[in-house]
Amino acid sequence: MSSKAHTMLRRFRGLYGGRHIQFGNQISHAENKTRRCWKPNVLRKRLYSAVLDRWFRFRMTAAALKTMQKHGGLDQYLLRSRDDELLYDRAIRLRESIRQVLLAHREARENAAAYAPDSDTSPSSPSVK
Repeated sequence: MSSKAHTMLRRFRGLYGGRHIQFGNQISHAENKTRRCWKPNVLRKRLYSAVLDRWFRFRMTAAALKTMQKHGGLDQYLLRSRDDELLYDRAIRLRESIRQVLLAHREARENAAAYAPDSDTSPSSPSVK
């Protein structure tokens, strides 16, 4: 197993938005170099899904939270995320649930529009001459 595989395992347990552990050198005033790592800024957040009308708890990075705010919320973030960024099984299942609900809403709107009376058949008001 490579060292890169070890750094990625944590990403399978939350929304990390492409972030992972980075490695480099800590450099002292005497310019001594010591290996160190920078871990992602991981937060535990409660997020609201407007489509599913529920709250969810996620472990996520601050960068993923900023991206989520840019996209307009949890639902849009999950729908727009690439598959290689969205590695958390729970998030993938949640995305599929959101897609199913949105598809059901779309079908309901189309069915309602198909059975709605046309505006052309309604009696028009008499015109004044």
